[in-house]
Formats: sequence, C-alpha cells, structure tokens
Amino acid sequence: MDFLTSWIDQGLSLIVLISAFSAALLVFVIAIVIVLSVLFKLFFVTKRNKGLNQDGQIGIGFFHPYCDAGGGGERVLWVGIRSVHAWFLKCQKQ
Repeated sequence: MDFLTSWIDQGLSLIVLISAFSAALLVFVIAIVIVLSVLFKLFFVTKRNKGLNQDGQIGIGFFHPYCDAGGGGERVLWVGIRSVHAWFLKCQKQ
C-alpha cells in the first residue's frame, strides 16, 4: 500500500511540475511577444515620415470610388478636397 500512495504522490508532483513548466513557458512566450512588438513599433512605425513630404509639408490622399462615373461623385470629391484645404489654411493662420 505504501508503494501505491508513494506512486500517486509522485504522479501528482509530476502533474504539478508539468503545470509549473507550462505556466513558465507561457509567461516566457508572452514576454517575447511583448518585446518583439515594442521593437517593431520602435524600428518600423516610428521611423516612418508620419505623412510629411521631403519639404516638411503634410501630404493627404483621397480615395473616392466611382467619382468618375458621371453620377455626381466628382462634385462630392472636390467639395471634400476644398473643405480639407480650407481647414488646413485656417489651422496654418492660427
């Protein structure tokens, strides 16, 4: 009987050991993912020119599908461009 209880205790300790190892491995993997994401942000995201041209001016692109279909989309596109342009001019004067 003592052999059986000893074997069960060893089995339980093996389960505890495997669980602790799995938890430590999970923490290690999460730490690696966090470090890699921070490095990615530092080297790739912040190195971009953040929308500035070489002159230091902001460049804006407009995407308006079907603006050339003749259904009035051209006017909507140009009104949007005009309003953004006016907003930037107002911001520059302040």
